Amino acid sequence: MGSEDRQDHEDLRAMIRQGATFLDIVAYLRDRESGRITPFGVLAALQQEANLSFVDTRDVLEYFDPQMHPIVDADEIERRWAEIVGRTDE
Repeated sequence: MGSEDRQDHEDLRAMIRQGATFLDIVAYLRDRESGRITPFGVLAALQQEANLSFVDTRDVLEYFDPQMHPIVDADEIERRWAEIVGRTDE
């Protein structure tokens, strides 16, 4: 793994630890990939870089179209993301 790849992994993990929203994560990945992002690419990044389970994260993709644009309200997406990463509002 090159130093740029290692930095990408660290950046994604740090974003999640710091409370990034799922939409922030998607935007980061879209920017990193020069706008070319797919649902599989998002799942792969979350699994490979942030050690999040494919099984746990795949259902959040039902909230997006194939180009990873939201098709439901952001609150619904973020509620599911909080469940995935173990965050609560309490």
